[in-house]
Amino acid sequence: MVTRVNKEVRVTIPRPIRSRYEIAAGDAVSFEPGPDSRIVLAQDGAPRPVGRFETLRWPGNQHR
Repeated sequence: MVTRVNKEVRVTIPRPIRSRYEIAAGDAVSFEPGPDSRIVLAQDGAPRPVGRFETLRWPGNQHR
């Protein structure tokens, strides 16, 4: 998959990759040098911060 660097020098992780590896807003990722002049995107592995409303979710309290 190809993505472009925008004028703010940011890249978007394509949706199929985000979905497959469950990458969400707020997750830490790192860019590491790989073989053949490639750049490897790696998940940091740190737990995702819990949002202030995350603890209020339980069965029957989901927004529809």
